[in-house]
Amino acid sequence: YTAGQISSQLDIPVVFLTALSDKWTLNRVKLTDPCGYITKPFKEQDLTTAIELGIYKHKQHKALRESRRQLETILKSIGDPVITTDIHGLVTFLNVAAQVITGWSEDDIIGKPVQQIFNLNDPRTFERLPCPIIQAIETGNSVWLDGRFLLTRKDGSTLSVGDCVAPIKDENGTVQGAVLIFQDM
Repeated sequence: YTAGQISSQLDIPVVFLTALSDKWTLNRVKLTDPCGYITKPFKEQDLTTAIELGIYKHKQHKALRESRRQLETILKSIGDPVITTDIHGLVTFLNVAAQVITGWSEDDIIGKPVQQIFNLNDPRTFERLPCPIIQAIETGNSVWLDGRFLLTRKDGSTLSVGDCVAPIKDENGTVQGAVLIFQDM
């Protein structure tokens, strides 16, 4: 408990030094996301190495958290609606502009299927169109919807939109999800 509080509230890396290595203890320790774990007896060099690696790991985690915060701030600041999904098409993010246009709040839709928030219909036939976000995930290619399409909002009203969806790929080119940027036409 104390190690978790030190780590989360004070942002100080924690290295455990203990004589215990049973499964129950290890599972409790994992909950605190420690930077290191050493069991007795130990050598001074082991402790030094664990502390140095713990500090390095802590700095890396801190840099990653800051990078994520910066990216989220950028996405939230974009004036166009932005929605992101994971590989399964579940919504992971939508900025304020997307919330205003779709009528859905983050609390309503995060973790839900993107088809629940982003439904397009042909403006002439009112026929429902395949979800471009799922297409981008399945094909691994960007999907451009040229022209105007009707987006059905949460309240059932429709809005003419144009959009582009791009797959989100990792450094190996593996699709991890998709990002949709669209505009009120």
